[in-house]
Amino acid sequence: MAIWYNFISVLGSDFMNKVQQRQYEILVELDRICKKNNIEYFLDGGTLLGAVRHQGFIPWDDDLDVGMFRKDYNKFVKIINEELNDKYFFQNCENDIYFGYMFGKLRIKNTKYTEKICKKAKASDGIFIDVFPFDNISSNEKESKRNFMKVASLRIMLLLKNNYIVETNTLIKKMEKIILKVASLFISKKGIIKKINKIVNKYNDVDTGYVTNFSTPYFNKSRFNKQWLNERTLLNFENGKYMCPKNYDSYLKYIYNDYMTLPPIEKRVSHGIVDIEFEDGKKYVSGE
Repeated sequence: MAIWYNFISVLGSDFMNKVQQRQYEILVELDRICKKNNIEYFLDGGTLLGAVRHQGFIPWDDDLDVGMFRKDYNKFVKIINEELNDKYFFQNCENDIYFGYMFGKLRIKNTKYTEKICKKAKASDGIFIDVFPFDNISSNEKESKRNFMKVASLRIMLLLKNNYIVETNTLIKKMEKIILKVASLFISKKGIIKKINKIVNKYNDVDTGYVTNFSTPYFNKSRFNKQWLNERTLLNFENGKYMCPKNYDSYLKYIYNDYMTLPPIEKRVSHGIVDIEFEDGKKYVSGE
């Protein structure tokens, strides 16, 4: 049974609402800092879908996603630690040697929010929102797919290096994991990160008309028309208005197809959170 149903049956929706409330507080802080420093961002993924369809969180969603073009992301990373309220911290692979992702997380101190994928990792934990950089990618579809798949393999190597759990559900995927595990023994974490950065930054000085989030799970829908994301509009999300792609309709249709129709109940699942603890000591452990 999905973790979301565990929340409902064991702790009730109030517990999930508390998680989402804390994530929303982080978004408010990010929005404050971005406005102060003229940094553009946009709600992304299920968070953008939630803004459009629910004017807030999708009820069963357990994370919050924000995207930035690379130039804004680099500026954000440079100033965030100076601007951030001291009850939060920003985490990436540069300031946490055990962190296995190539994007950043804004977290709340003195909390736990452990994803199943990283329950064996040593990286710092805490209730978070994800901050994804979006990079220019080749206008040639075949080349862009090659580069994306190269980065995908390197990302898996980085996860394995940092003791993250990489699940596989087919024999081919299991064999690929073994090959990448062996390959990762012959290259350092810094070496993997250097290779990833070389690929993701290849076109960032050129307007190719296309962008990607190299960390997206949507492998078959990873190349976006930059016009979908270029302009901003403010949409309601919970208790405020936040920056979103003006052409959100085209973007969401590309990712989710008929995005305004609710999925069947069995597909209303979370991302696999197995351990939560708030500052007041209230906690949830799934037992997985």
